[in-house]
Amino acid sequence: MTQKILIIDASAVINDFSTKYSDYRLVTTTKVVKELKSRGAIEDLEERIPKPDLIKFVSDIDKDLSDKTSEADKELLALALEFRAPVVTDDYGIQNIATKLGVEFIPVLEEGITKVIEWEYYCSGCRRKAGKSGVCKVCGGRIKRRERK
Repeated sequence: MTQKILIIDASAVINDFSTKYSDYRLVTTTKVVKELKSRGAIEDLEERIPKPDLIKFVSDIDKDLSDKTSEADKELLALALEFRAPVVTDDYGIQNIATKLGVEFIPVLEEGITKVIEWEYYCSGCRRKAGKSGVCKVCGGRIKRRERK
């Protein structure tokens, strides 16, 4: 019998989620392990580096959705694709991309998202579409994010 796999985000370990699934193979990325060590919250996790082509694939989806995910988030999603396993997280950005990828997610403390959201960035001053963050190059207004219609 093969052991079921879960891809674990830092929030799952911090909120003691992993103890509920001790009979599962718990896999995460090196970046998550480093984050957990800095908090002093490390458990028996299998540390893996995802395939570069899967990271690129996830990055492309992230770019299409204009979401805000870290490199560690993208690596978790790449592992979820590689292992065909659910990712355990409360991070809405990860859940958003996971849904778009057809990857199951398991929320830790929150309910989880109910739909995929595509974001767009705009200037709060002149309302023009803009890059991801910072200051508008036209009027100097602050760049904000809203759901794309």
